[in-house]
Amino acid sequence: MSYTRGAFLLVLLCGCKNVELDWPGDGKPSVDTGDSVPDGEDGATDSAGDDGDGGDGSDGEDGSDGEDGTGSGSDAGGSGDDAGDGDDGSGGSGGTGTEVPDPITATVSGTVTVEMYQVVEGEAVELDSSEVDSFPYGAIFVGGYDDPADDGREVFRGTDTVDTPGFGPNPFEMTVTMDDDGELRVYASLDANGNTIIESSEPLGVWPSMAEISDGAIITDVEITILAEYDPDGSGGDSGGSDGGGSDGSGGSSGSGGSDEDCNLVVSGPATVGSDYTGRGLAMLANIDGTGPIHYDIFDITGDGASSASGDYAMTDVCPSLGSVQLLGSIDSNDNGLFDPDDTSGAYVVAPDTNGNPIYVDTADLTDYELQIPILNATTGEEEDNRIELVPFVVLSGTVRYGTGTFDDLDPGTSIYVTALKYRPNTSVSTSSVISNSFDYNEFTWADLTGQSEVSYFLMVPGNADLYLWAYADTDLDGTLNETAEPVASGGADMGYIATGSTNEVYDLIMGVP
Repeated sequence: MSYTRGAFLLVLLCGCKNVELDWPGDGKPSVDTGDSVPDGEDGATDSAGDDGDGGDGSDGEDGSDGEDGTGSGSDAGGSGDDAGDGDDGSGGSGGTGTEVPDPITATVSGTVTVEMYQVVEGEAVELDSSEVDSFPYGAIFVGGYDDPADDGREVFRGTDTVDTPGFGPNPFEMTVTMDDDGELRVYASLDANGNTIIESSEPLGVWPSMAEISDGAIITDVEITILAEYDPDGSGGDSGGSDGGGSDGSGGSSGSGGSDEDCNLVVSGPATVGSDYTGRGLAMLANIDGTGPIHYDIFDITGDGASSASGDYAMTDVCPSLGSVQLLGSIDSNDNGLFDPDDTSGAYVVAPDTNGNPIYVDTADLTDYELQIPILNATTGEEEDNRIELVPFVVLSGTVRYGTGTFDDLDPGTSIYVTALKYRPNTSVSTSSVISNSFDYNEFTWADLTGQSEVSYFLMVPGNADLYLWAYADTDLDGTLNETAEPVASGGADMGYIATGSTNEVYDLIMGVP
């Protein structure tokens, strides 16, 4: 069954639950009528593409400086771009190997806009940029990735970085390199606290449509909006952490466990890198599920001029009694000034290529804990994925019914909208306002509904976000939804409120007149 997907502005509300906002003025959303959806998104037990902890794709040294446009990441993700360049048995005199085709390239561009809000008495209140002296956040990371093995390990095919974003649309452009035609997911994450680490808890925005990649394709007008909390007391966003941005500074983050006065344990050791890398390294403690960092240290790594590099890290402000945690590491392998999901990652090892996690933090210092970046799988030789857990996308899906009958019981010409809203509806609203203020929506026209007892919806929404799942029927065709006597339905148990996590969820909606 076809449906229309809106390519509209997307935002992520961080740390703001069960709040009501006044509807903004009607916008004119850009509507993408493409019906493409990603494979493997099939229910509540799926992992929404497991967008956060996925594939290693981390060796793409694209050397991007990401200045508001020029695409970085054309070789991101280690996607085997050079696989067809060598003589792998397909050339020479009578080789029997199969020739690997050349990779394809495409361009994806658009804008990322950061909109601010403050939480006042439990409500998110929009904050106009004129009320702030300067842009209070750090850089923006934009990534395009897929999951070729359908195992939750995303491979970045292109990235870009907006080094010095400002208010209003910030342009980006990335060159995408893939082995063959396919679909790509695009999202953006904001370094809200300016510590140069893309953390699990920091705000991000997603583009709900899949980018259809073919050789030479040029995809424009990808519009992403990130909604970020403004903290007038210092930190730009609500993600924990101090600046920690120096090459020799240990940066405290969310301070899990104990008070700040008690956080003086040391976790330290050497770090070894399997390439000739000179630059910044990151050591961090993360939760067992990979979210974090809890604590971190940004330190210097020096290459040996051949094939390896080394450095020493020391987290000196670790809180006691954290219990079981992961000790992870990373280098800025794509040279964009951020520690992001496209970078090469590693972890604590008890022997070469032997991951020693988890570790246990109690009340004593932990010294001489070696980080290896990356860890290689002894069987496949592939890099182990030890990145911070990020979940850009999850999928909300299910069916929509009207009572116990068919949609033919509705007035002829009726349209139904299934929406993932940013805040709770409390009055009748225009269709355009609903669309422009949704994470994603599906529209079902009368041609889709007539003769049917149910239709299926599919919404791509941010992971770890607060939203409201509602279905509206426009029975009088006046372009206004949620009117008296018009059928509606909501998901969840509290006026449609749903807190997404890291997995897909299924909600079947039965419409009726309140």
